[in-house]
Amino acid sequence: TATLKIAIEARLQDRVSKSLVVEAV
Repeated sequence: TATLKIAIEARLQDRVSKSLVVEAV
């Protein structure tokens, strides 16, 4: 479903942003 895809993409983006923050620090 589209809702599930959106949820998965949101989680992936959250992980990417967190890893970027860790690398920046």
